[in-house]
Amino acid sequence: MKTASFTKALTVALSEGTYLKIREITNQKRISMGEWVRLAAERAMNEEGQCILTEIKNNKTENKKED
Repeated sequence: MKTASFTKALTVALSEGTYLKIREITNQKRISMGEWVRLAAERAMNEEGQCILTEIKNNKTENKKED
């Protein structure tokens, strides 16, 4: 019996242009959009994860200052 590799679902809202571009890429590569998003997320965490986390933290700090 096959075991589930992915157990958490995530819903995201994309602009129409972004959605269409991802759909075009995934159609060419013959992979699902979900697989493409998982790969993109993993790549972002591996390559720039620390930078992204710092940017998110800074944005949260700035938003708190504005309140």
